[in-house]
Amino acid sequence: SFIRAMLFIQAEQPLIIAGSESGISLFDPVNKKFIKSLDDKEIKTELSHNTVTALMQDRGGVLWVGTKKGLNKFDSYSRDFAAYPTVMFDHTKSIITGLADARQGTYWISTIGGGLFKFDGKKFVQYRFGKRTDSDFLDFIQTLLVDRAGNVWIGTAGSGVIRFHESENNGSIIKRYEQFATHLNQQLSDDYVMSLEEDHHGNIW
Repeated sequence: SFIRAMLFIQAEQPLIIAGSESGISLFDPVNKKFIKSLDDKEIKTELSHNTVTALMQDRGGVLWVGTKKGLNKFDSYSRDFAAYPTVMFDHTKSIITGLADARQGTYWISTIGGGLFKFDGKKFVQYRFGKRTDSDFLDFIQTLLVDRAGNVWIGTAGSGVIRFHESENNGSIIKRYEQFATHLNQQLSDDYVMSLEEDHHGNIW
């Protein structure tokens, strides 16, 4: 099936976690083979939806999974997922497209249609950008990245790339941010951004 998300786990025994329309699979890059799937019979997996669209391992080593219908946290003790359906925090019921660590033990969640959210483990808060227009696509987030300097990068489906720093903004309205788009400058070849990645030198691709 089509792989929608991948996560590389650096450990003594490295692991690649792949998310697809069939759930989650585990790949051993050393022996070059799939070792098991999290939908195996010996492991209970109650994801909010079988189509996995985002993966993240947080600072504490906990696996978080975004799907078409919600956020999921893997409990290593019960060997099951705690699910947070999208309807709990996003009235548009949009697909989760990105997950990233935020400050003070919180998490960023991006969606394609509902915009950007932050989750503190108990409640979800929607974050909006200031200086909006009726024709922008800032709520249609395709990809999400937090770089080593703490900058949050957002790739949209029509409004280019947004960059902001969490420490420079107070509250849920993001007023201080920078936008890179074809109608503003020539730094992007297209405003429809599919992915973002930081290299070893701190450059963003």
